Amino acid sequence: MIPLPVVAGMGSYTILLNADTASFGPSAPTCAGVAGIADIAFLVIALTLGGISIGTQVLVARRFGEGRTERIGVITDNGMVAALAVGVVSTAFLLFFLPQLTALCFESPQLRALGEPFLQVKLYGLVIFLLMAPLRGFIVGIGETIHFLVASAIRAACDPSSTTH
Repeated sequence: MIPLPVVAGMGSYTILLNADTASFGPSAPTCAGVAGIADIAFLVIALTLGGISIGTQVLVARRFGEGRTERIGVITDNGMVAALAVGVVSTAFLLFFLPQLTALCFESPQLRALGEPFLQVKLYGLVIFLLMAPLRGFIVGIGETIHFLVASAIRAACDPSSTTH
């Protein structure tokens, strides 16, 4: 049952992306386009910072392979603390520079006006997104990757379009 938070996190992000698009409906293609660009900008930021998952995975796998399983918890705990610190500092920094960030994403002032509050809300979830990274690293590090296969299958069943990204 250890992987349940990761499975829930992966599924919840798919639901969030679908809700973003669906909330605008077919009558607002401009808003849906803004949401798509803002989602990509958020993913670039989150996945770059989420590299802590790889570090956690490498250290956990090493200790697991050495048979020193008592050290795995400490590594994962340290990853969670690092993810929390990086998440809080990064969120504050990115929110402070949000106008400049949206100017990089959107040339039009009208699109910036739509994209900035949308991206702001997404950035509030960055800390939670990053807290999932050490948990993913832990699960992969101990070799329980079947849970990611199950999560991907559930995701594909719930949203067939998600298999393309």
